[in-house]
Formats: sequence, structure tokens, C-alpha cells
Amino acid sequence: MAGGPVTGHVTPEQLEIITQILSSDPLNYLWVALLGFMGGTLSGFIGSGGAFLMTPGMMNLGVPGVMAVGANITHKFGKAMMGSRKHGEMGHVDKKLAIFLLITALIGIKLAVWVNGYFFHHLGKAGSSLYVSTFFVLTLSIIGSSMFRDAWRTAKGVAVGPSEFLLNLSKKLRIPPMINFPVAGVKISLWVVLFVGTAVGYMAGTIGVGGFIGVPAMIYVFGVPTVVAAGTELFLAMFMGAWGGL
Repeated sequence: MAGGPVTGHVTPEQLEIITQILSSDPLNYLWVALLGFMGGTLSGFIGSGGAFLMTPGMMNLGVPGVMAVGANITHKFGKAMMGSRKHGEMGHVDKKLAIFLLITALIGIKLAVWVNGYFFHHLGKAGSSLYVSTFFVLTLSIIGSSMFRDAWRTAKGVAVGPSEFLLNLSKKLRIPPMINFPVAGVKISLWVVLFVGTAVGYMAGTIGVGGFIGVPAMIYVFGVPTVVAAGTELFLAMFMGAWGGL
């Protein structure tokens, strides 16, 4: 598997792997459909496509990490289009914020796709899956540790609310130009928005997550209302899904 170009296109070898997985057990078709249903449900509720569930789920069926991530990113397009339309009708989408985030998110996705492709072509299926799994473990460990800390403090009778550290930090970083986002009701430095967009894009291209990181980032870093963050993330995910699948 060593050598070969690092591209975003499906090779005959990758297509053969998928065919073998599906043909080996008819129940795999059902599991794939169930994963899609669960991802769609999560998308409508919280703006997350459920990649933290779907990517490991596909890898558990035997799909290489890089292909599981690619499939998860691509299927977001249609799902996000439906979800963002509903949120848009309710006025919960800040398209201006989504466009600014998209600028660097696309760069982050392409960089992550290249890295994933490098691991797959030079280290094979095992190397690709190990890279994606390690990234997943680190990400979920950080989030899990934060949740455990809050639960522990609650058990001790300490009042626990949403952390405002990142929000206060972003407000202090008033580096021109400052951009006003009327739907979200916030005014943020362009550089903070572009940095968050790059990080969200890289995460999306590495482990297939988007809303899982993007929604909390908009809430805790920008101060965007929860419903607007979810709707804006779905609008953003349409373009990220289309770009990541190319």
C-alpha cells in the first residue's frame, strides 16, 4: 500500500474494500442505514451530524478510517441542506457568519484530507484507522474530562455553569477588522473567526465531525445563541460536505 498519490478520489482498491464489507454480511446494509438514521436525528436536534458515532461505527464494520471519514463528510451535504432549510425558515441561520467560517474551513478540510490520504497510502488501512482512532480518543478524552469535572463539582455542591473563559478571551482580542453578525447578535475579530473556521475544518476532514465542534465553538467562543449556532452550523455543513467529498 506504500506509495501512490494522495488524492480525495476513491481508488479501485478502496472500492473493493467497501464491496467486500457489504457483500460479506447482508446485515451490514441494515447497520449502515441505521447509522445514517441516527446521524440525521442528531443533526436535527443539535446541529451535529453524529460523526462521533457514525465514523467509529463504520470503522467497526471494517471500513478504513480515511474512507469512513470521507463517507461521513460527503453524506452531510443532503442532510445539512434539509436541516438548514428548516432552521432558516425560523430565522436561526446567520449566513454571514457561515460564509466567513467557510473561508478557512475549506482550507482546513483539504489539509486534513491530505494528511488522512498520506497515512492511508503510506501506512495502509491499519495506519489510517490508527490515526483517526487516536485523534478521536484524544478529542473525546478532553471533552469527557471536562464533563467529568463538572459532574464532580456538581456532586460536591459547587454551582456549575457554562464556562465563559473562551468567550471573555475572544472579546478581549479586538484585533481589527471587527465584524458584526446581526443575526447572531455578536461582533467578533475577523482573525478569531478565521482561526475557529480552520480548526473546525481540520476536525471535519480528520474525523468527520463538524457540529460536534462547530456548535460549541460558536456558543462558547463567539457567544452565539444556541439555536442560531445549530442552524448556522448546518448551513455551513452543506458546503463543507460538498467540498470534503471532492
